[in-house]
Amino acid sequence: VSGALPTGLSLASSGAITGDPTVPGDFTFAVQVADSYPAKQGGPATAQAQLSLTVVTLVNFTTAWLPAGAQGVTYLAQIEASGGTPPYIWSVAAGSLPPGLTLQPTSGAISGSPASPGNFSFTIEATDSSPAPQSTTEALALAIGSPQPLAITTSALLDGTVNTPYNAVVAAI
Repeated sequence: VSGALPTGLSLASSGAITGDPTVPGDFTFAVQVADSYPAKQGGPATAQAQLSLTVVTLVNFTTAWLPAGAQGVTYLAQIEASGGTPPYIWSVAAGSLPPGLTLQPTSGAISGSPASPGNFSFTIEATDSSPAPQSTTEALALAIGSPQPLAITTSALLDGTVNTPYNAVVAAI
């Protein structure tokens, strides 16, 4: 009766709203139904209702890989997603994070200090905040290496000149 259905959807005479919505957003529209009672007998009777429909995009991971870490070295990586209705709730759906690391459920940050080296595979789930929550998963892997010994990487310094400012950096890993 008024307003419009989301682009890609249609209303059938049976009352079914069907199709593939093509545009996200909030849509408000009024529908009307009429019975088949004959006009000569006071019909048809009608009723109207104001309805709304929210169309969201699918939740998709934008993080496809995680940077490697090292045992005993503070680790921080951010998992990202798009679509749906943020904020997202993050969880480990399968497998487990390396010992010593945790996933923050409200931010998607993986942080901590890895307790042991190895290659770890797990699946992360992101659930959006829409009225009918949708979720998606992504299989990720994280390599945790053994800590490297402290070392100075500077092997030589440039010569200095008398009465001239000197500047050099001694680098370490």
